[in-house]
Amino acid sequence: MTSFPTLRPSLRHASAAALLAGALALTGCGGDDKKDPAAAPSAASGAPVQAVLADDVPADAVAFGEADIRPEGATKAGILDVTKAFGITDPGGELIKALDLDSHDLASGKSFESAILPTLGDHVGGFLIARPARKGKAAGVSGALVAEVRDATALRKALDADLRKSTKLEVDGQEVYREPDGGKDPFAIWVGDRTFSVGKEDAVRKAVAAASGPDLAGAARYRSAIGQVRATDQVGVVWLDLQQTEALDAVLSELDSADLGSSRLSGRERRLGKRLRSSTSGLPRIDASIGVALEARPGRIGLQLGGTQPKELAHTTSGGADAVAALPSGSWFAAGLGELRDSLLPGTTGKDPKQAAQQLSKLLGVDVPEQLLSDIGDVRAITLGARGDSLLSLGGAVVVQTKDAAGSGRLMDALAGVLGDKTSLKLRSSDIPGADKGLVGQLPGLPLQVAIGTKGDRLAIGLGPDSVTGALEPKGRLGDDPVYARAQALIGGAKPQLLLDASRIGELIGSLPLDRLGAGGVMQVVRRLQLLSAGATNTGATTWRGSAVLQYGPAPATGSSAQR
Repeated sequence: MTSFPTLRPSLRHASAAALLAGALALTGCGGDDKKDPAAAPSAASGAPVQAVLADDVPADAVAFGEADIRPEGATKAGILDVTKAFGITDPGGELIKALDLDSHDLASGKSFESAILPTLGDHVGGFLIARPARKGKAAGVSGALVAEVRDATALRKALDADLRKSTKLEVDGQEVYREPDGGKDPFAIWVGDRTFSVGKEDAVRKAVAAASGPDLAGAARYRSAIGQVRATDQVGVVWLDLQQTEALDAVLSELDSADLGSSRLSGRERRLGKRLRSSTSGLPRIDASIGVALEARPGRIGLQLGGTQPKELAHTTSGGADAVAALPSGSWFAAGLGELRDSLLPGTTGKDPKQAAQQLSKLLGVDVPEQLLSDIGDVRAITLGARGDSLLSLGGAVVVQTKDAAGSGRLMDALAGVLGDKTSLKLRSSDIPGADKGLVGQLPGLPLQVAIGTKGDRLAIGLGPDSVTGALEPKGRLGDDPVYARAQALIGGAKPQLLLDASRIGELIGSLPLDRLGAGGVMQVVRRLQLLSAGATNTGATTWRGSAVLQYGPAPATGSSAQR
């Protein structure tokens, strides 16, 4: 097989086309800047996201992504800042090597980096299309890579020797080249005047059709989701139709069965793909879609999100946010989730409990009784908080808010029963200050106790009675702490559903001898982290918008060992 030698190895499977689109986001980071880095406004003042290649992708795509391969100014500086923290000074070159694009020369003898990359424009992307089930064949997925073309003449010249070995087809008045000996599912290449596409032939044909016909940019489901996303330092965009669960299953199935060779997936990665495919197979279709924009600039990286969802799930968008704010003052980690059953299995409420229990069992990998599913349905919010100034004083608790006091009591009894049956932990009734009812058990072989307490409609689980007391009767609220205000401002004013005062991590583990354990480089990265915040809000009856942002500090001066 000599045709398409450069691109074929990395695009051996349809799903790889979409993955490659994201991976190529950094290949142009070595290009010349056209403007100086500048401070960017917050996400709250960002502009609606515009994906350049959306009008070069078929309207029936089920997933799409694009990236700027020649970021400039603050965006480029932010990307390089992040990669340098992990010892990568040439992210573009490293990705070309990782994708094997440096080891397969063109028939002309030139490389991908020298002959093809300079002819492409600033944006590279990929898309997936669903293949409907046919007689004797299950539903599947196909895909292709798309890119802006900067110099079509030079690109055709660079590929000429390879294309002459291929079969030329005419598709909507355009020349498309099919790889020889490609079997029943061949690859194809199309070099248009402004668009380049390579991938499975059916997907490439659809890319050709999109150039003069209906495209994703005009598709209602895409526009509804991407229209909710606001970004400032945009380096990449991804869109996914969550109604197409069959396509997701097909991608994971392909990943699980792919013959990718020793340089591709490890055994652990294969097992993960198999587990993901098993977990998602058969999940309910959700009338929802999501758009994501990746942002980067020095001191900050983030995901700006938005999308659509069924009206009956609108209550889950900011679920757990109020419970996060109600966690004890001094918490440096907080995470919240609302309406547990709808969050885990959207679309199953009101349906056959047995079927819903089976779906949850498949998702978690353990058998879930129908009664437990009913108890989960009573959970209104669940939060996890951690606090403490040292490893010795580390504490925290999981707080579950149920429908009523009876619900919290039933949940306590159920937890005590499961722990008694499945572990050697024995819980006994005990008075816990601030709790209506309490249980305490000693962890075998450790100087630690597990405590569970209820107060009204709330249940708290923590390490020791003091953690439960602090969770049920806090002396102050996290929502009143300065770090909460900073986290809220970081995501444009939304209430955080996830908050991590990452600067505290370095303080907690900074005294450990990590340099002697070979983890000194990790600590250099950890010490730069400052704050992580994420949250979402409804923007309409069926639309929402959210952010997830990580703030970090500058790298220490060369030779400096000072900690923040």
